[in-house]
Amino acid sequence: MSVFVFDSDGLIKLQKAGVLDMLAESHECLVPGKVYGESVERGKSELYEDAFELGETIEEHMRVVEAEDPESEKTPAKESLGSGELSAYGVHLQEGSDALISDDRAFLNFLESKGIPFITPANVIVEMKNQGQIPRDRAVEALGRMEKYIRNEVYEKSIEEVRK
Repeated sequence: MSVFVFDSDGLIKLQKAGVLDMLAESHECLVPGKVYGESVERGKSELYEDAFELGETIEEHMRVVEAEDPESEKTPAKESLGSGELSAYGVHLQEGSDALISDDRAFLNFLESKGIPFITPANVIVEMKNQGQIPRDRAVEALGRMEKYIRNEVYEKSIEEVRK
């Protein structure tokens, strides 16, 4: 079973796509405490309906983990990251996850510079389809729900991949 760590961006996009619960049922999914605070607690306080649904999915299928402070030195790349991304990085280091799930470009560039595996939400859907976890029509539908939240070229490439 693969172990994934999420930032807020990855959680929210996969929740909106309607596949987060299925992913979490078949993989160990870790949510940093700060990411939970950003995505669920703040969302609930602002009465975002999807924050309540996201909270239920996390409570039923995921594990919230408090991150230790990763590498205390400050670098320009780290300074461009928010507390949620830094805590996701910290959870990855302490838990030894297989990959981080995010669509935040600055964070992905940082992870790439560190040689840390990551997967974008659109690619999660493509892989779920390729591994037989969801049928093609469900993958197309999930990508359609995510379309307005991702770059057009990412959407087009992902649709092309799931239709193969």
